[in-house]
Amino acid sequence: MKLINKYGYIEYIIDNNIANIIFLEIKKKYRQKGYGSKLLKQSEKIFLNNGVKEVIVSANQSKLAISFWIKNNFVPIDKKEKDIIECINSSDAHIDYIFDIDQNSIILMKKIIK
Repeated sequence: MKLINKYGYIEYIIDNNIANIIFLEIKKKYRQKGYGSKLLKQSEKIFLNNGVKEVIVSANQSKLAISFWIKNNFVPIDKKEKDIIECINSSDAHIDYIFDIDQNSIILMKKIIK
């Protein structure tokens, strides 16, 4: 399923009261202006109307992506990922080391919605 507005779109699947966000894209000229969060909130209303209790996303392991999901109340699913996020959010020099390991890796994050 897809929710589209003039700023971008969010693609998701709903299965067994869980929404899995596949893709969230905001047009370049609207990025970092709050439109991604607004689109996410719109989709959460749809999720709630469809009986969804939990939302899952596979976030890119970049500081910008992780910051977006944390700002929108998502949390990492496992302990290792929590440690990576703590490092990403700190001013620690090990951030470069994490990204050198695998720039294509992802962090699974979830949010309980009510």
